[in-house]
Amino acid sequence: MLPSSRAWEPASVLECDESFRRTMRRLESSHSTTALQSLDTMILTLLKVLGDSLWPLYEDGDYVLAVHPRLARPIKPGDVVVFRHPVYGIMIKKVERLAPDGQALYVVGTHERSVDSRDFGAVSRQSVLGKVIWRIHR
Repeated sequence: MLPSSRAWEPASVLECDESFRRTMRRLESSHSTTALQSLDTMILTLLKVLGDSLWPLYEDGDYVLAVHPRLARPIKPGDVVVFRHPVYGIMIKKVERLAPDGQALYVVGTHERSVDSRDFGAVSRQSVLGKVIWRIHR
């Protein structure tokens, strides 16, 4: 197994209440409905850090709270995101830069052994599961 290849383990999912879902559907009714399917099941996610990909910022055993990207402020360099990679699974990385077309992110870890965009290239915005908004130190 490559170092830092499994960076996250879901701890729990906080589901939104029905009134919020109805409100979001009304607000988004003129836009893409497929994006709302993920909003129906996950607004905030509590995740446990596994590994040292972002050490010393995040340590093995820490927890983070991630908000769905459609509800967060726009992702920019310096933000920490959680995304699904087709080979490595769910990962956490810091955004280094955005692709010129804005459709992809280049992400890096802070640990020297981190597996990141230098190894697997840019991450599509569609694979971003959330933007980290809170850290709970172990």
